[in-house]
Amino acid sequence: MKTSGTIKIKNRDIEDYDECDAAGFVGSDSGAVTFKNCTNGINIEITHIGQSAPVISGLINRATKGTITDCTNKGNITVTHTPSKDWGSDECAVAGIAANYLGSAAVKNCKNSGNLSIVGKKATAAYNFVPKIAGIVVYSKSNFVSCTNSGKLTVTNNAKGNYGVCVSGVVCEISGQKSSVSKCSNSGAISYTGVPTYSAGSIVLAGVAGNVNKIDQSYNKGAISVKSKVKANAGGVAGFCADMRNCYNTGAISHKGTGFEGGIAAEADVLNGYVKNNYSTGKVTGSSSKKLFRGQLIGYYGGGYDVMKRNIFDNYYKTSGKPYGGANFDWKPWLATAKKVSSINAKSCSTLSSKVWTYSSKYKRLILKNNKER
Repeated sequence: MKTSGTIKIKNRDIEDYDECDAAGFVGSDSGAVTFKNCTNGINIEITHIGQSAPVISGLINRATKGTITDCTNKGNITVTHTPSKDWGSDECAVAGIAANYLGSAAVKNCKNSGNLSIVGKKATAAYNFVPKIAGIVVYSKSNFVSCTNSGKLTVTNNAKGNYGVCVSGVVCEISGQKSSVSKCSNSGAISYTGVPTYSAGSIVLAGVAGNVNKIDQSYNKGAISVKSKVKANAGGVAGFCADMRNCYNTGAISHKGTGFEGGIAAEADVLNGYVKNNYSTGKVTGSSSKKLFRGQLIGYYGGGYDVMKRNIFDNYYKTSGKPYGGANFDWKPWLATAKKVSSINAKSCSTLSSKVWTYSSKYKRLILKNNKER
């Protein structure tokens, strides 16, 4: 099934609660709906003023059950939102496939090539405004397998008082300790420009997953940038993870503000997991602020004092700089290890197993064998 065409909506600003949602196929399901081999080609453009911020998806905005497999979004989605001058706003979500998928089945073989963007306009009171963009799904409880994003993902936000931001190539947030991302990738540019978040809100940018428990055999090639002097976390593969294995990043990462910044992850907590057999060749640069923890592999890690060195190891990097920006302790025998190499090949990176990795003459480095990468 395919869709094509254009959707343009501009609300009239008569009521602050005026909703302005849209989707390429279905707004919200009422049961177990199966989406398979669906392709959206509709370009969606929303201009909205009010409290109820738009939720826009290439496929479906909210799926409570059912399955999503082999689906593609090719449409560009652009949202320009001005929060209510009296009541602020709420979450504004844009996704290539689904804003919210609450089913238990894994999201498989889905792709986004559309450019997705949110522009938050300045307002008198913008409290509770949360712009989030994901190439595939913003929020989910399920696993993700073989999903890819190649579209450009951009948040430009001047709505002061916002309570958080997330921009991620595949998924922003997956809840549940058993959730995972496997064989997924991003090649699209990801960026945030704008004002800081309010209070405890956070800004997270990630090539593949914003917040995930376990991620494996996934990679990022897209450039990731925080263009404002704000507190933010930026990670090549993940914003936050507890377990990362056999992943890599080649995208450049730049950060003008403070927070955590890393080639494979901005932040890792490995109390019950491992970060091993990964590499990064993308240059990680940023401000000179002591409040920016910048690592060519991980920005900041923690978990338990006695697990660090044995749980974070066999990771490789090429660029100049420290492999890890910081940790929640400073005793040297417990610090994580890494190896700087001049080439990403079997000889230099001996722990990258031939069962998972293979050398590519095209890229002149090791790539993931099971990821169907060419």
